[in-house]
Amino acid sequence: MPKDSPQTNPPQAQISFYALSGHLDLETLCLEGQISNQTMIILINGGSTHNFMQECLVKHLGLMAQPTQSLKVMVGNSNEVDYHYLCPGVMVHVQERVFTVDLHVLPLCGADIVLSVQWLKSLGPVLTDYNYLTMKFIHEGKFIEQNGDTDMGMRSITLPQLRSMIRTNSVSDYFHI
Repeated sequence: MPKDSPQTNPPQAQISFYALSGHLDLETLCLEGQISNQTMIILINGGSTHNFMQECLVKHLGLMAQPTQSLKVMVGNSNEVDYHYLCPGVMVHVQERVFTVDLHVLPLCGADIVLSVQWLKSLGPVLTDYNYLTMKFIHEGKFIEQNGDTDMGMRSITLPQLRSMIRTNSVSDYFHI
């Protein structure tokens, strides 16, 4: 870069602490979805600016991550982390609907995917009821109701699921009671 050219600041994104750690909060709906016939936990989070997916899933799902302009992500503790990869045009299946989204690659815990304000804006008007964990909107000319799962956090996993988590480095802690 020549000395006289102005340095452009990379865009800044935010991800809420709850979305980063995979925990639910008042701005989050948790849904089950699929990418490439693999079941994913998806958080819909109005406190995050960009769509994200777990770093370890890119290779596991055979997705192509493209280098992109550095994205500074402000995480829940106000630290900034730079990430440089994007999986464009990923087809995400959510409750019998398919959405094509660009997913920034980030080392998340808990959730596999975070769909954010970036995705919510693409839907147009959305009616969300946090008491019943539902959201309603028009998609491709049809009235859609997405139902959040209130019981996602405390499910037992199967041995094949645990092996898959270990193989993809998705496990940060393992507890047995």
